[in-house]
Amino acid sequence: LEAQVHSLRKDLLAAHSQRKQKLTELGVLREEERQRAAQDQQAALDRLRAEMDQVRQDLERTHKAEKELAQEKVGVDVCLDVSTQVIAELQTSLSSVTEDSRQTQQSLERQLQELNRDAYQTSKVLQERVESLQRQLHAVEKKLMSCELEYQEQITHVRQESESKIKGLIPAELQQELEDTITSLKSQVIKQIHTPQELPLDTHKQIYVSV
Repeated sequence: LEAQVHSLRKDLLAAHSQRKQKLTELGVLREEERQRAAQDQQAALDRLRAEMDQVRQDLERTHKAEKELAQEKVGVDVCLDVSTQVIAELQTSLSSVTEDSRQTQQSLERQLQELNRDAYQTSKVLQERVESLQRQLHAVEKKLMSCELEYQEQITHVRQESESKIKGLIPAELQQELEDTITSLKSQVIKQIHTPQELPLDTHKQIYVSV
């Protein structure tokens, strides 16, 4: 029985000690919470004071601005009248400048269209003239070739006839001299055919006027 009582007393002391420790910890926690609450309350009060100071400063600035605005109202009215007049004059000047710019732009656009049209017509006329000259040149070249062939045939025919007629009638030296003469004449004819003929003066004038 004494052992049981001793054990119970020991348990009771342990429980009492544990309860005391819990109460101590709880007191510490409560003190910390109280301090935090006090700090939060102080911070809230500080913020409130700062906000109130800011509101007071804003009200003072607003009152000062309203007072200055009231003092300057007369001067502002005069400035508004002057500004209205200046704005009207500027709008009139702007309208005039805008109209002048529009007319200038239209004039430049018309000139550009005329230049483009003239350039197109000139280019077209030049192209047609070039094509005409190319056709004429082709015709002249074709005619020269035809004349050359014709002269070649005539020279060959005359040479063959002459050779057949004078063969055996003249010495060999004279026959060779005659062949040299025919060859020289042939060269002169060919050279004359290939030498370009100058156009008459009237033809040059006609080309210039056409272009």
